[in-house]
Amino acid sequence: MLERYSDPRDLKKYSLHELKQLAGDIRQKILQTVSANGGHLASSLGAVELTIALHAVLDTPQDKLIWDVGHQAYAHKILTGRLAKISTLRQYNGVSGFPKREESIYDTLTVGHASTSVSAAVGIARARDIQKENFAVVSVVGDGSFSGGLIFEALNNAQNLRKFVIILNDNGMSIGKPVGTLAKMITKLRLSNIYRGLKKQTEFMLGLLPAIGRPLRLAVDKLINRTGGIIIRELAKRQKAGFFQDLGFTYFGPLDGHNISLLAAALKYAKDFDRPVLLHVLTKKGKGYTPAEKEPSRFHGVSGFALETGDLRQGERSYTGVFGEELLKQAAGDKKICAVTAAMAEGTGLSAFAEKYPKRFFDVGIAEEHAVTFSAGLAAGGLKPVTAIYSTFLQRAYDQIIHDAALQKLPLFLAVDRAGLVGADGPTHHGVFDLSFLRTVPGLILAAPKDANELKDLIKFGLSCSRLFALRYPRGKALFWDAERDARDVELGKGEIVYGQADAEIAVWAIGAMVAQSVKAAKQTGRNICVVNARFAAPLDKELLQTTTKKAKKLCTVEENSRRGGFGAAVAEALTELKISVPHIICGVPDNFVGQGAVEQLYQDCGLDVETLAKLFDA
Repeated sequence: MLERYSDPRDLKKYSLHELKQLAGDIRQKILQTVSANGGHLASSLGAVELTIALHAVLDTPQDKLIWDVGHQAYAHKILTGRLAKISTLRQYNGVSGFPKREESIYDTLTVGHASTSVSAAVGIARARDIQKENFAVVSVVGDGSFSGGLIFEALNNAQNLRKFVIILNDNGMSIGKPVGTLAKMITKLRLSNIYRGLKKQTEFMLGLLPAIGRPLRLAVDKLINRTGGIIIRELAKRQKAGFFQDLGFTYFGPLDGHNISLLAAALKYAKDFDRPVLLHVLTKKGKGYTPAEKEPSRFHGVSGFALETGDLRQGERSYTGVFGEELLKQAAGDKKICAVTAAMAEGTGLSAFAEKYPKRFFDVGIAEEHAVTFSAGLAAGGLKPVTAIYSTFLQRAYDQIIHDAALQKLPLFLAVDRAGLVGADGPTHHGVFDLSFLRTVPGLILAAPKDANELKDLIKFGLSCSRLFALRYPRGKALFWDAERDARDVELGKGEIVYGQADAEIAVWAIGAMVAQSVKAAKQTGRNICVVNARFAAPLDKELLQTTTKKAKKLCTVEENSRRGGFGAAVAEALTELKISVPHIICGVPDNFVGQGAVEQLYQDCGLDVETLAKLFDA
């Protein structure tokens, strides 16, 4: 079927039997691609029939389809003109792992963060109504995203919208285990007697649809006209989803998210409704691939796997892993240490902590703002919270860091995972702004380790510190400069010379992962270069800065962060304050959004590879 397929208009001509065949072909293509390239597998496998039904019923791209996060959008990409290039998924200059406006007219928005789609959909629908246009707006949201507060801010402003549908794609499993009252509410709807009671009735009526011969869209239209929409109206009438109804939505569901004919009938009815509709569909993560069905969390985001056996590629020991191990070790000796995550226990290395200290572990769901303020409350109550959040997601909590932590002078420990360039996930996930937005916060201590041993040192330091402390560290393999050892004490705000002498003619100040890059580059030049591991971006070691610039003819700063307002800018400000006049080159991520690809390739694009740095040092 994929060989015959051209674009979404074809779906309107296919019979139910052909659409089911197409679903099987799409699953196979997703499996082949992700096993080779890595990516978000389980969620995309679970959304295949839903995606087919959406494009079969909607008139995309005129009708606007908005995916939340985009983890489940691989079938969407295959169906919307990217089949020939799907083998380049998440590769350098290839198909993005998320919906991307520049890539296709079918991608209404570039997405990658959770809980954003409903707000955008409300805006698009309001703009449509003001301009007297007549297209439908449909947002597809996973159940995990409903733990994000932005969803409810948007629902609160969606009243009276017509041709406006939110699809709650409920697979009972966000990246981690769903948490909180909202997850329980959705589970209650999922298990309602109404769904079971109407199952036979809907199956009988949908059995009237011809499986072969007649196009599904025509068959659904005739069935709805013949029955007066009784299937969907009955579902809506007999539901007890007061929460959504109180917000002005008509609730339909829950429906079998793998039943193409039922989905098509529901979408056909819902998309032309005269008030907002929430369509609740039940899907199975990993559908059609047994290993992913059994362990959907393991197959959420994978680096690749053996298609025949489901064996995942074994990853190397990571900075995240070292962080989790050291935190567990420190927590054994201090009962006040607790850990907080925003729906990413496994991704932030906290799964072992959660298992060993369940009463000291808190997963607040996809709610980074709440995570920080909640942690502030824990600190105010006398505990030592360690709040682990990816750099790209911590951006959401900037106000809370300032208002609820810094202003209160509370001793929070912010563990900023995935700092720097993260590779194949691309611009929505690169953590290249945290040095810039965190170093401006009054009283905040900001540090980054040169290797995994120093990561341990800084964890120990942060837990003994009575101030707001942020520790950024990269994704990927943990680098050990020397043999692995236990954590040692470090002094606040002190850097160290790791290569050359203080009186060198060229001073290189680097931070985090760029320390190793800078040492390699310095050795390649053969010049008289001093490389400093700054260790702290705030406060900066101004005494060492004075010492290393006394005889220097040039100063280079190197960071895996935006050049604007980051570590280099902090050094420049210090030079001005100390009245030091020396030519200064800031090496960092340029003023644009960096694409996807292997980190080594992205280093080249940003001028942070060893060869480019060596030329800059030597110039």
